[in-house]
Amino acid sequence: MTCNESIKKAEPVCEQDIPKFNTEPAHHLSSGLIVEELESLLEFQKKKLLAIASEILPWITSDDVLQPNDFPELELHPGFRYEEGIVDGLQSALAIARLLSK
Repeated sequence: MTCNESIKKAEPVCEQDIPKFNTEPAHHLSSGLIVEELESLLEFQKKKLLAIASEILPWITSDDVLQPNDFPELELHPGFRYEEGIVDGLQSALAIARLLSK
């Protein structure tokens, strides 16, 4: 199974798809680096969310995932809603990090 197939089936992702994080102590991290790390996490989580949505509704698009309330199968799916909450949290953290990096 290729990495893309793994992502589409919402199975554990391939190691090469997992974002690589800076492991320096936090006091050495610049605000710009924190923003980059959060952007990387957010992109990864969005792919994961689309993979889960695709498992539920195979024809779903990334734009459709932005409005899950249009699809009862997504709206009522606890796994999808959980992963969507992680996306929301990362977006909030990224907004704060961008604000603080100015």
